[in-house]
Amino acid sequence: MGLFGLGKKDPAAEGDRWYEKSLRSGDRELEYLHKSVSLGSKKGMMGLARFYLKYAADDAEKMQQAASLMERAEAAGAPPDDVTLGHIYDILGRKEDAAARCRRGAAQGDGWCQYMTGRNYDAGGLFEEDADKARALYEKAAEQNVAGAFGALGALYREGRGVKKDEKRAHSLFSAGAQLGDLTACGYLAWDYLHGTGGCRQSDEKAAQYAQKGVWKRGGENRCRYVMAVLRCEGRGGVQENYADGWGMFRELDWAGFEPAKAGLEACARRRLTRPDKYYRKAKAAGTRESMAEAAAEDSIMANLYFLQESADRLAAGEALTDDELRSYLKNYTRCYGNFAHPPREVLYPLLDAIAARGKELLEAKSYQWAWDLAYDTRFSDHAGCQFVLAWAFFAIEGLRDPNQADEGIAYCRKFLDNPEAPQLADYEEMRKRINLNLSIMEIQKYGSEKKAREYRDKVRHKLNERHQRSLEIHGE
Repeated sequence: MGLFGLGKKDPAAEGDRWYEKSLRSGDRELEYLHKSVSLGSKKGMMGLARFYLKYAADDAEKMQQAASLMERAEAAGAPPDDVTLGHIYDILGRKEDAAARCRRGAAQGDGWCQYMTGRNYDAGGLFEEDADKARALYEKAAEQNVAGAFGALGALYREGRGVKKDEKRAHSLFSAGAQLGDLTACGYLAWDYLHGTGGCRQSDEKAAQYAQKGVWKRGGENRCRYVMAVLRCEGRGGVQENYADGWGMFRELDWAGFEPAKAGLEACARRRLTRPDKYYRKAKAAGTRESMAEAAAEDSIMANLYFLQESADRLAAGEALTDDELRSYLKNYTRCYGNFAHPPREVLYPLLDAIAARGKELLEAKSYQWAWDLAYDTRFSDHAGCQFVLAWAFFAIEGLRDPNQADEGIAYCRKFLDNPEAPQLADYEEMRKRINLNLSIMEIQKYGSEKKAREYRDKVRHKLNERHQRSLEIHGE
């Protein structure tokens, strides 16, 4: 018994009181919620989790805390809040947990959960793919004005999945979704207006209008980025021309696996390479090699392309280029690359072939630094022979000396080994063995000691020699 015969206060009940107080506290809501949680209130735990979701959804640590709070509250007997926990799990990337919660939330009639569950049926993977169930859930979510449902439902009608194809219906849904800020809807509309598809009359201005809605937002929609890249590269639709930005967008899309970006990169490269500039026009008018060299130094793409063509012509005629000449012509390539222009393969590859061949000669003569200096600027290319020179030269120069350089050396090796054109090289098998050996040593260097790396090098070399000898015996050589 407490003082004057009164019992001790129940901490959980006191915590609930602080939770109720937080609902009316204004600026002190977070303070009171923390007080409630410290006293073990299940309501306080749920309240604090919802507070974090509302005000700190971008903070991964806070989201982890929110998930833990809700799980603790449910374990202590609090009624489950599938909608809130589904949101939190989705933000944390816990897709399976989010899908289970959203399915329950959808059954309770929550629009966002209906949309998310529809996506799971639409994409398959977590649930069995079912376009009919996806459509039904999207429609229910759209009735509650869930923005994403309009774009997702429009995509079904646009592509004829689970419903009869209907571009007019799809366009109507995309328009409604775009007004609510749905990125998918904006992406489809931007794409359709750019290309004049989906029942839309071609309009650069409207394409720009919808692309701008989705391109700069976090997680911007790929179609919006693609359309903006096209418009920005060409200065269309009222979009200020900025080739560097447009090219960068195409590059990011290509890295992300958005297939149309490859064609965009190729189209931009062709346009960039044939676009006249004042330095080139002046050099052409002067008609001298010196004036063309001055234009090339001013980063004229056409002037630099002129010299790359010159190198290709000289090599085709059987002329041997000196190391200084190879380096000089390679500068013309790096200037093109620095201006987001890729010379045609038939112009560039004769030069890279010559550099790779000379680089191998230098490596075999153990002139590793010379080979590295010669081939260094080819690192921007996908030329397998040059990648081999860089990988071997880097290993020979850095080798086991500096563990901090292992990552860079490993990357050079991987580029060569992963290049689909490498097996077409005449001495590929010997080259592959060399780079695999170097790669193995650097991987050991990264994770182990120098002594271990040296031992591993000798062990791998011995195994490779044994394998090569067995291969000769099998083929009767």
